[in-house]
Amino acid sequence: RVKTLGRNDWDNAAEILGDTDLALICVPIDRTLDIIGETARYLPETAILADITSIKTPMLEAMLESHPGPVVGLHPMFGPGVNSFLSQKVVVCHGRQSDAYAWLLAFMKEDGGDLVECSPEEHDRITIAVQTLRHFSTFSLGVFLAEFLAEEGVTVGRSLELSSPIYRLGINMVGRLFAQDAALYADIMLSTEERRRAIARLADTFSKLAHLVQEQDRSQLIDRFAATTQAFG
Repeated sequence: RVKTLGRNDWDNAAEILGDTDLALICVPIDRTLDIIGETARYLPETAILADITSIKTPMLEAMLESHPGPVVGLHPMFGPGVNSFLSQKVVVCHGRQSDAYAWLLAFMKEDGGDLVECSPEEHDRITIAVQTLRHFSTFSLGVFLAEFLAEEGVTVGRSLELSSPIYRLGINMVGRLFAQDAALYADIMLSTEERRRAIARLADTFSKLAHLVQEQDRSQLIDRFAATTQAFG
């Protein structure tokens, strides 16, 4: 039996959460820490406290501090349009009393989920590349293309008629991002100093490469291409 507790339900929090087996925190990133603390006040000690936020270290620390019972940090690596766990990755950051939430992990795994265990610190380092930089690159490309194509008097649809497979793939990624919640993606990019610094470094790399193009420095562009080819194997 699934119950929900939304922003207007806190007057009934004791009733909603008092007999809970699992409390799953799924709120905007900038509200997660506060909601963890508020939720933990009403939970039985045996209840599992879990979250699905895309940042794990501060969230897991807050859950462990707020709740004496079972705690686990989860990050489904897919969006709300997916209807099952089949072939989908879910990151698992263990917190406390893993035996108590073994049934939850088994539920996802038996439905086809690919569970990936890691520390919250490793998760947050890797997702800078997996999420933050990828989202920023796609966001930037979409913003630029919208302006560039409009200036050229070309629609996105017309550009697709002349497109290569790689361009279509890029447009699909852009279209997918801009069809979703703007606040979510803004929060993912803005949420930590490490993420903001990485975005600045990416922008600096774009600027340096663009300078090589402006200077028509063919040899440097080829050298950077070759070095990156080696890095990717």
